[in-house]
Amino acid sequence: MGRGVSFASRDALQATSLKDAVSRLDVAGYAGGLSVNLGRLSGEGETERYNVETSPQGTDVLEIPTDKDGNGAYYHTNLYLHNKAAADAGSQAHIESSKHRLTK
Repeated sequence: MGRGVSFASRDALQATSLKDAVSRLDVAGYAGGLSVNLGRLSGEGETERYNVETSPQGTDVLEIPTDKDGNGAYYHTNLYLHNKAAADAGSQAHIESSKHRLTK
């Protein structure tokens, strides 16, 4: 048994800052996998964006890069993209439709 991802999502909603939300999600012991995109836009146009991938094998946090104007795209297609421990453990089925969406 592990921590339920629904409880993790609810806990992140109680965060008082973006860093707090990331730290609430970046814990060990999940029962399943979850991908969460988090972001913040300041009044001065500064942006911070993260993707947190959870799995029973561990959690990985990716800071999503942006260009000098704060633009950038990030897509998640139900495949572990940066959580190497989960991908290496074979805990995901590489669904053909997800691979197809990723290449678009």
